[in-house]
Amino acid sequence: DPATSDSLFSAALATADRLRLGPEETASLRSDYGYVLNGPERQEEAEALFRRAIADFRAAGPDERHNLGTTLQHWAVALAGLGRHDEAKAAADESMAVVEEVHGRSSAAYASVLGNMARVVSATGDTQAAVRYNREALSTLDALGLGTGDFALTLLNNLAVNCDDPAEQFQLLQRVRVVRAGAPSTMQNLGVAHMDAGSLDSAAVWLQRARAAYLDSPQAETFSASLPLVTLADVRLRQGRASDAERHAAAATRALAERVGPEHWVTLYAGGLLGAAEAERGAVESGQVRLRRAIEAVEAQGVRHTTKVERLRELAEQLDAQS
Repeated sequence: DPATSDSLFSAALATADRLRLGPEETASLRSDYGYVLNGPERQEEAEALFRRAIADFRAAGPDERHNLGTTLQHWAVALAGLGRHDEAKAAADESMAVVEEVHGRSSAAYASVLGNMARVVSATGDTQAAVRYNREALSTLDALGLGTGDFALTLLNNLAVNCDDPAEQFQLLQRVRVVRAGAPSTMQNLGVAHMDAGSLDSAAVWLQRARAAYLDSPQAETFSASLPLVTLADVRLRQGRASDAERHAAAATRALAERVGPEHWVTLYAGGLLGAAEAERGAVESGQVRLRRAIEAVEAQGVRHTTKVERLRELAEQLDAQS
Protein backbone atom coordinates (compact mmCIF):
# COMPACT_ATOMS: atom_id res chain seq x y z
CA ASP A 1 0.00 0.00 0.00
CA PRO A 2 1.84 3.19 -1.16
CA ALA A 3 0.05 5.46 1.32
CA THR A 4 0.94 3.25 4.29
CA SER A 5 4.58 2.96 3.16
CA ASP A 6 4.79 6.73 2.76
CA SER A 7 3.40 7.29 6.25
CA LEU A 8 5.77 4.77 7.85
CA PHE A 9 8.89 6.11 6.14
CA SER A 10 7.96 9.70 6.98
CA ALA A 11 7.50 8.76 10.63
CA ALA A 12 10.78 6.83 10.67
CA LEU A 13 12.71 9.81 9.28
CA ALA A 14 11.08 12.14 11.78
CA THR A 15 12.12 9.78 14.58
CA ALA A 16 15.68 9.58 13.24
CA ASP A 17 15.90 13.38 13.15
CA ARG A 18 14.50 13.64 16.68
CA LEU A 19 17.08 11.14 17.95
CA ARG A 20 19.80 12.98 16.01
CA LEU A 21 21.06 9.83 14.34
CA GLY A 22 24.13 10.22 12.15
CA PRO A 23 24.03 10.41 8.33
CA GLU A 24 25.35 6.86 7.93
CA GLU A 25 22.37 5.59 9.94
CA THR A 26 19.74 7.53 8.01
CA ALA A 27 21.13 7.30 4.45
CA SER A 28 19.67 3.84 3.82
CA LEU A 29 16.32 5.00 5.18
CA ARG A 30 16.32 7.99 2.82
CA SER A 31 17.28 5.77 -0.10
CA ASP A 32 14.48 3.30 0.65
CA TYR A 33 11.97 6.13 1.10
CA GLY A 34 13.05 7.61 -2.24
CA TYR A 35 12.46 4.24 -3.88
CA VAL A 36 8.88 4.20 -2.56
CA LEU A 37 8.21 7.73 -3.88
CA ASN A 38 10.00 7.26 -7.22
CA GLY A 39 6.99 7.57 -9.51
CA PRO A 40 5.64 10.43 -11.62
CA GLU A 41 3.55 11.89 -8.80
CA ARG A 42 6.44 12.55 -6.36
CA GLN A 43 9.62 12.16 -8.38
CA GLU A 44 11.10 15.49 -7.28
CA GLU A 45 10.86 14.41 -3.63
CA ALA A 46 12.41 11.05 -4.49
CA GLU A 47 15.28 12.72 -6.34
CA ALA A 48 16.05 14.92 -3.33
CA LEU A 49 16.06 11.92 -0.98
CA PHE A 50 18.37 9.95 -3.28
CA ARG A 51 20.71 12.93 -3.69
CA ARG A 52 21.09 13.37 0.08
CA ALA A 53 21.55 9.62 0.64
CA ILE A 54 24.24 9.48 -2.06
CA ALA A 55 26.17 12.32 -0.44
CA ASP A 56 26.08 10.46 2.88
CA PHE A 57 27.11 7.13 1.30
CA ARG A 58 30.04 8.85 -0.43
CA ALA A 59 31.14 10.42 2.85
CA ALA A 60 30.95 7.05 4.62
CA GLY A 61 33.67 5.57 2.40
CA PRO A 62 34.29 2.00 1.15
CA ASP A 63 31.95 0.30 3.62
CA GLU A 64 28.93 1.85 1.88
CA ARG A 65 29.98 1.27 -1.74
CA HIS A 66 27.27 -1.36 -2.24
CA ASN A 67 24.57 1.03 -1.01
CA LEU A 68 26.03 3.82 -3.13
CA GLY A 69 25.74 1.70 -6.27
CA THR A 70 22.13 0.78 -5.55
CA THR A 71 21.04 4.32 -4.76
CA LEU A 72 22.81 5.79 -7.80
CA GLN A 73 20.76 3.63 -10.18
CA HIS A 74 17.48 4.65 -8.56
CA TRP A 75 18.59 8.29 -8.63
CA ALA A 76 19.29 7.89 -12.36
CA VAL A 77 15.72 6.69 -12.95
CA ALA A 78 14.33 9.67 -11.01
CA LEU A 79 16.50 12.13 -12.96
CA ALA A 80 15.37 10.58 -16.25
CA GLY A 81 11.74 10.90 -15.18
CA LEU A 82 12.33 14.60 -14.50
CA GLY A 83 13.82 15.12 -17.95
CA ARG A 84 17.41 15.62 -16.67
CA HIS A 85 18.79 13.10 -19.14
CA ASP A 86 22.52 13.97 -19.09
CA GLU A 87 22.61 13.76 -15.29
CA ALA A 88 20.61 10.52 -15.40
CA LYS A 89 23.04 8.88 -17.83
CA ALA A 90 26.03 9.99 -15.74
CA ALA A 91 24.47 8.58 -12.56
CA ALA A 92 23.61 5.30 -14.32
CA ASP A 93 27.15 4.97 -15.70
CA GLU A 94 28.65 5.53 -12.25
CA SER A 95 26.21 3.04 -10.73
CA MET A 96 27.22 0.42 -13.29
CA ALA A 97 30.90 0.93 -12.48
CA VAL A 98 30.37 0.78 -8.71
CA VAL A 99 28.16 -2.33 -8.85
CA GLU A 100 30.61 -4.11 -11.15
CA GLU A 101 33.42 -3.27 -8.72
CA VAL A 102 31.50 -4.55 -5.68
CA HIS A 103 29.49 -7.47 -7.09
CA GLY A 104 30.96 -8.29 -10.51
CA ARG A 105 29.11 -8.54 -13.82
CA SER A 106 27.71 -12.03 -13.15
CA SER A 107 25.38 -10.96 -10.36
CA ALA A 108 21.74 -10.08 -9.77
CA ALA A 109 22.89 -6.64 -8.64
CA TYR A 110 24.51 -6.02 -12.03
CA ALA A 111 21.36 -7.24 -13.82
CA SER A 112 19.42 -4.68 -11.79
CA VAL A 113 21.73 -1.89 -12.97
CA LEU A 114 21.30 -3.01 -16.58
CA GLY A 115 17.52 -2.97 -16.18
CA ASN A 116 17.57 0.54 -14.77
CA MET A 117 19.99 1.70 -17.46
CA ALA A 118 17.38 0.48 -19.96
CA ARG A 119 14.80 2.71 -18.28
CA VAL A 120 17.14 5.70 -18.41
CA VAL A 121 17.93 5.39 -22.13
CA SER A 122 14.30 4.57 -22.94
CA ALA A 123 13.32 7.91 -21.43
CA THR A 124 15.47 9.65 -24.06
CA GLY A 125 13.71 7.77 -26.86
CA ASP A 126 16.60 5.35 -27.49
CA THR A 127 14.48 2.20 -27.47
CA GLN A 128 17.12 0.15 -29.31
CA ALA A 129 19.62 0.70 -26.50
CA ALA A 130 16.89 -0.07 -23.97
CA VAL A 131 16.24 -3.39 -25.69
CA ARG A 132 19.97 -4.26 -25.59
CA TYR A 133 20.27 -3.50 -21.87
CA ASN A 134 17.11 -5.45 -21.06
CA ARG A 135 18.33 -8.46 -23.05
CA GLU A 136 21.71 -8.39 -21.30
CA ALA A 137 19.99 -8.16 -17.90
CA LEU A 138 17.76 -11.14 -18.73
CA SER A 139 20.76 -13.16 -19.95
CA THR A 140 22.55 -12.42 -16.70
CA LEU A 141 19.57 -13.60 -14.65
CA ASP A 142 19.17 -16.73 -16.79
CA ALA A 143 22.82 -17.63 -16.18
CA LEU A 144 22.21 -17.29 -12.44
CA GLY A 145 19.10 -19.48 -12.55
CA LEU A 146 16.88 -16.45 -11.79
CA GLY A 147 15.20 -16.15 -15.17
CA THR A 148 11.69 -16.89 -13.89
CA GLY A 149 11.65 -14.61 -10.87
CA ASP A 150 9.65 -11.43 -10.34
CA PHE A 151 12.46 -9.14 -11.47
CA ALA A 152 12.89 -11.16 -14.67
CA LEU A 153 9.17 -10.72 -15.38
CA THR A 154 9.56 -6.96 -14.95
CA LEU A 155 12.43 -7.00 -17.44
CA LEU A 156 10.35 -9.05 -19.90
CA ASN A 157 7.55 -6.51 -19.56
CA ASN A 158 9.93 -3.58 -20.16
CA LEU A 159 11.53 -5.38 -23.10
CA ALA A 160 8.09 -5.84 -24.66
CA VAL A 161 7.31 -2.13 -24.27
CA ASN A 162 10.48 -1.16 -26.19
CA CYS A 163 10.50 -4.00 -28.71
CA ASP A 164 9.57 -3.02 -32.29
CA ASP A 165 8.78 -6.57 -33.45
CA PRO A 166 5.01 -7.12 -32.88
CA ALA A 167 5.34 -10.93 -32.86
CA GLU A 168 8.06 -10.87 -30.22
CA GLN A 169 6.18 -8.23 -28.27
CA PHE A 170 3.11 -10.46 -27.97
CA GLN A 171 5.27 -13.47 -27.09
CA LEU A 172 6.99 -11.57 -24.28
CA LEU A 173 3.74 -10.20 -22.88
CA GLN A 174 2.12 -13.63 -22.95
CA ARG A 175 5.04 -14.99 -20.90
CA VAL A 176 4.44 -12.26 -18.35
CA ARG A 177 0.69 -12.82 -18.43
CA VAL A 178 1.05 -16.50 -17.45
CA VAL A 179 2.43 -15.40 -14.07
CA ARG A 180 0.89 -11.95 -13.69
CA ALA A 181 -2.54 -12.69 -15.10
CA GLY A 182 -4.27 -10.13 -12.90
CA ALA A 183 -1.66 -7.37 -13.02
CA PRO A 184 -3.19 -4.19 -14.45
CA SER A 185 0.12 -3.08 -15.98
CA THR A 186 0.29 -6.32 -17.99
CA MET A 187 -3.26 -5.79 -19.24
CA GLN A 188 -2.40 -2.19 -20.14
CA ASN A 189 0.64 -3.28 -22.16
CA LEU A 190 -1.38 -5.97 -23.92
CA GLY A 191 -3.92 -3.30 -24.83
CA VAL A 192 -1.19 -1.11 -26.32
CA ALA A 193 0.27 -4.08 -28.23
CA HIS A 194 -3.13 -4.96 -29.72
CA MET A 195 -3.74 -1.31 -30.66
CA ASP A 196 -0.36 -1.05 -32.39
CA ALA A 197 -1.13 -4.29 -34.26
CA GLY A 198 -4.49 -2.91 -35.41
CA SER A 199 -6.62 -5.27 -33.30
CA LEU A 200 -8.73 -2.46 -31.88
CA ASP A 201 -11.59 -4.50 -30.38
CA SER A 202 -9.11 -6.71 -28.49
CA ALA A 203 -7.17 -3.62 -27.41
CA ALA A 204 -10.33 -2.08 -25.93
CA VAL A 205 -11.11 -5.26 -23.99
CA TRP A 206 -7.64 -5.39 -22.42
CA LEU A 207 -7.66 -1.68 -21.59
CA GLN A 208 -11.07 -1.89 -19.94
CA ARG A 209 -9.82 -4.84 -17.89
CA ALA A 210 -6.71 -2.87 -16.93
CA ARG A 211 -8.77 0.12 -15.83
CA ALA A 212 -11.08 -2.06 -13.72
CA ALA A 213 -8.09 -3.84 -12.15
CA TYR A 214 -6.44 -0.54 -11.22
CA LEU A 215 -9.66 0.77 -9.65
CA ASP A 216 -9.91 -2.41 -7.58
CA SER A 217 -6.38 -2.06 -6.21
CA PRO A 218 -4.37 0.26 -3.91
CA GLN A 219 -3.23 2.01 -7.10
CA ALA A 220 -6.71 3.36 -7.85
CA GLU A 221 -5.69 6.99 -7.25
CA THR A 222 -2.28 6.83 -8.94
CA PHE A 223 -0.82 8.07 -12.21
CA SER A 224 -0.79 4.51 -13.61
CA ALA A 225 -4.54 4.09 -13.11
CA SER A 226 -5.18 6.80 -15.71
CA LEU A 227 -3.02 5.25 -18.45
CA PRO A 228 -5.67 2.79 -19.70
CA LEU A 229 -8.04 5.74 -20.21
CA VAL A 230 -5.44 7.55 -22.32
CA THR A 231 -4.84 4.57 -24.57
CA LEU A 232 -8.55 3.74 -24.71
CA ALA A 233 -9.22 7.28 -25.96
CA ASP A 234 -6.73 6.65 -28.78
CA VAL A 235 -8.37 3.30 -29.60
CA ARG A 236 -11.80 4.93 -29.82
CA LEU A 237 -10.45 7.63 -32.13
CA ARG A 238 -9.06 4.93 -34.41
CA GLN A 239 -12.47 3.25 -34.36
CA GLY A 240 -14.27 6.47 -35.29
CA ARG A 241 -16.03 6.63 -31.92
CA ALA A 242 -15.28 10.27 -31.15
CA SER A 243 -17.85 10.63 -28.36
CA ASP A 244 -16.32 7.77 -26.36
CA ALA A 245 -12.82 9.06 -27.12
CA GLU A 246 -13.75 12.51 -25.82
CA ARG A 247 -15.17 11.03 -22.60
CA HIS A 248 -12.08 8.90 -21.88
CA ALA A 249 -9.60 11.65 -22.81
CA ALA A 250 -11.39 14.24 -20.67
CA ALA A 251 -11.42 11.93 -17.63
CA ALA A 252 -7.74 11.08 -18.13
CA THR A 253 -6.73 14.73 -18.56
CA ARG A 254 -8.51 15.77 -15.36
CA ALA A 255 -7.06 12.92 -13.31
CA LEU A 256 -3.53 13.35 -14.63
CA ALA A 257 -3.56 17.12 -14.08
CA GLU A 258 -4.38 16.45 -10.42
CA ARG A 259 -1.77 13.73 -9.97
CA VAL A 260 1.24 14.87 -11.98
CA GLY A 261 0.31 18.39 -13.08
CA PRO A 262 -1.00 19.96 -16.30
CA GLU A 263 2.46 20.21 -17.88
CA HIS A 264 3.43 16.56 -17.54
CA TRP A 265 3.83 15.10 -21.01
CA VAL A 266 1.19 12.38 -20.46
CA THR A 267 -1.34 15.02 -19.36
CA LEU A 268 -0.51 17.05 -22.45
CA TYR A 269 -0.79 13.97 -24.68
CA ALA A 270 -4.21 13.13 -23.22
CA GLY A 271 -5.21 16.74 -23.83
CA GLY A 272 -4.13 16.41 -27.45
CA LEU A 273 -6.32 13.32 -27.86
CA LEU A 274 -9.16 15.28 -26.26
CA GLY A 275 -8.69 18.06 -28.80
CA ALA A 276 -8.78 15.57 -31.67
CA ALA A 277 -11.97 14.00 -30.29
CA GLU A 278 -13.61 17.41 -29.86
CA ALA A 279 -12.76 18.31 -33.44
CA GLU A 280 -14.19 15.02 -34.69
CA ARG A 281 -17.35 15.76 -32.71
CA GLY A 282 -17.83 19.12 -34.45
CA ALA A 283 -15.88 21.65 -32.35
CA VAL A 284 -13.29 21.80 -35.11
CA GLU A 285 -11.56 25.10 -34.40
CA SER A 286 -11.24 24.78 -30.61
CA GLY A 287 -10.30 21.10 -30.91
CA GLN A 288 -7.53 21.81 -33.41
CA VAL A 289 -6.19 24.60 -31.19
CA ARG A 290 -6.06 22.24 -28.19
CA LEU A 291 -4.38 19.56 -30.30
CA ARG A 292 -1.71 21.87 -31.72
CA ARG A 293 -0.93 23.34 -28.31
CA ALA A 294 -0.41 19.81 -27.01
CA ILE A 295 1.96 19.02 -29.88
CA GLU A 296 4.03 22.14 -29.23
CA ALA A 297 4.18 21.52 -25.47
CA VAL A 298 5.17 17.86 -25.76
CA GLU A 299 7.77 18.64 -28.44
CA ALA A 300 9.31 21.25 -26.13
CA GLN A 301 9.98 18.55 -23.53
CA GLY A 302 12.50 16.67 -25.67
CA VAL A 303 12.99 13.60 -27.82
CA ARG A 304 11.74 11.02 -25.34
CA HIS A 305 8.14 11.43 -26.50
CA THR A 306 8.75 11.20 -30.23
CA THR A 307 6.17 8.45 -30.90
CA LYS A 308 3.48 10.36 -29.01
CA VAL A 309 4.25 13.53 -30.94
CA GLU A 310 4.04 11.55 -34.19
CA ARG A 311 0.60 10.25 -33.19
CA LEU A 312 -0.67 13.75 -32.39
CA ARG A 313 0.75 15.06 -35.67
CA GLU A 314 -1.00 12.24 -37.52
CA LEU A 315 -4.31 13.26 -35.93
CA ALA A 316 -3.69 16.92 -36.80
CA GLU A 317 -3.00 16.00 -40.43
CA GLN A 318 -6.18 13.93 -40.59
CA LEU A 319 -8.21 16.87 -39.29
CA ASP A 320 -6.56 19.25 -41.74
CA ALA A 321 -7.41 16.90 -44.61
CA GLN A 322 -11.02 16.67 -43.49
CA SER A 323 -11.43 20.41 -43.22
